[in-house]
Amino acid sequence: KLTGTLPAEYGEWTKVWDLHLFENRLQGTLPAKWSSITAMERFYVFTNDLTGTLPAGFGDWSKVWDLRLHENRIQGTLPPEWSAMIKMEILHLEKNELTGT
Repeated sequence: KLTGTLPAEYGEWTKVWDLHLFENRLQGTLPAKWSSITAMERFYVFTNDLTGTLPAGFGDWSKVWDLRLHENRIQGTLPPEWSAMIKMEILHLEKNELTGT
């Protein structure tokens, strides 16, 4: 099991397209700097202990089609910028502390 936080420096990995960090003990927030990973297609960080809000900049992930952030403690609302994720097919946000409709 991985512990600690998600390093903002990983945002420099601009060619990563598939990142799986699920079922660990990761804490902290989703780094806004990861918005620069524009090749991202699949991103799995479910079943951790992440907090904070959903970064609006993730809306720049125009290639993402599978995003799983469920079973964390993420708060706030779904950013309107995420509507730019036009290839999205699978989005799991359940079991967080999100609000809105």
